[in-house]
Amino acid sequence: AERVMQQRQIPDTVYRGVVLQVSSQFWLQQGRPHLVQEALGRLLRHYRGPSALQAPPATFELIIRIEYLLACAHAQLNPDETGLPGIERLLKHVQAKGMLAAETELLLAYTQLAESSGEAVQAQQAFQRAAMLVERCQLQQALREWELRRGNIGTTSARPVPDWHCDDVDQAPGLSRREREVLMLIAQGASNQQVAEQLFISLHTVKTHARRINGKLGVERRTQAVAKAKLLGILV
Repeated sequence: AERVMQQRQIPDTVYRGVVLQVSSQFWLQQGRPHLVQEALGRLLRHYRGPSALQAPPATFELIIRIEYLLACAHAQLNPDETGLPGIERLLKHVQAKGMLAAETELLLAYTQLAESSGEAVQAQQAFQRAAMLVERCQLQQALREWELRRGNIGTTSARPVPDWHCDDVDQAPGLSRREREVLMLIAQGASNQQVAEQLFISLHTVKTHARRINGKLGVERRTQAVAKAKLLGILV
C-alpha cells in the first residue's frame, strides 16, 4: 500500500491518516481502544491548536472520522459514561455537510450507545435511519464493521436492536462510493476543477463521474442531479 501511495504521489499525511483510521477499526473490533485513543489523539493534535497543520484536502472527512473513532474508543474505555452528546454533536455537523457515509457510521454508533444506556426508542430510530442510508447508498461495509464492534460498548444485557439485513435490492440508483463523493462536493458548490483537486483525480475523471451520475439519476444538469439525490435520500 505504501509503495502504491508513493507511485501515485499521494501526500504522506493523507496516507498515514488513512492507515491509522483503518488500524483503529481493527483495534476497536479487537477490544483495544487504548491504542485508538493514543494514535488518533496524537493525529488529531496535528490539526488542532495554534500551531496546527491544515487537514489534507483529499480527505475532507478526515477530522470527523477521527473524532468518530475516538468517541467509539472512549465509550469502550468508559462504559459507565454516556457518549451520546458527543455523537449528537458530530451528527449535526455531518448532516449539515451532507456526509452520508459518516452519518451512517455515527448513527450506528449512536444506536449502540443509546441501547447500552437503556434508550430503546432513540436506538431504534437511529438504527432505522442508518439502515435506510445503508440500503440507499450501498454502505454495507459500515454495517459490517458495526456488527464486528457490537458488544464492546456498554453492557451486553441491553435490549437488542432488531436484525436488519442489507441484502435487499437497492431502491436508489447504484452510485459508487467515488460518485457519491463527487456528488457531495458538487452539492457543496465545488466546481469540477475543485472536485478534482480535493479528490486528487483528473478533471477528465471528474467529468466522467458527473456524466455517470446524471445518467444514473436520469437528469441532464448537475443542479438537477443534486435535487434528485436529495429527493431520493442520497443527499440530505
